Amino acid sequence: MPYTRVWNNNAVVGSTQAATIDTGFQNFRGDLEERLEDKFITDVVVDPWVVKPEILGNVTGKKLYFHHSAFVCHSDLAESRSDLFVAHPSNNATADFWAPLFVPIGCTIQSVLALVDRQTQTVTLELAYNESAGGAKTSVASVSDSSTAGIFNLSISPGHLVSINRYYYIRVRLPGFVTSARLYGAVVTYDTPDCRNVL
Repeated sequence: MPYTRVWNNNAVVGSTQAATIDTGFQNFRGDLEERLEDKFITDVVVDPWVVKPEILGNVTGKKLYFHHSAFVCHSDLAESRSDLFVAHPSNNATADFWAPLFVPIGCTIQSVLALVDRQTQTVTLELAYNESAGGAKTSVASVSDSSTAGIFNLSISPGHLVSINRYYYIRVRLPGFVTSARLYGAVVTYDTPDCRNVL
């Protein structure tokens, strides 16, 4: 939408009568307000000023992608890896695969997806953290599936605000008693309120 007046650096000239100079100042304030609210500030008459989200770099639905190689098995089980997936070893033990999660403090984790093939048993996905001072594990959200066939996305939607002094991680548990239950990778979706949020 066009502005009320074209910007004019000479709008109030030296010959302007003192009795009418207030109009020049009012017009200048209006012109400035229109341009600030169009590009930078939500409302200039409200104190304190609130910077527009696009200036702060607010991002909804930002994604982190994890190749399966980011996940480390919890033991010396002889898992099988390829370019496409990591497979559960053929034995009777469940296998936990962990990957660290680096999301800036103040962001909100909206969802965690793991692309898996459970074969015939139960597969589990969990988002958790440990306190940096050595506290016990806290499970943020988890889900298990024992019925979906083939390759599918196992997902949780925690809506969790990332806080200071925590080590976050993703855990995927592949079932035992089967051959080649597989983990292909994971995707984390999060929202950031401010581009100044850094790791």
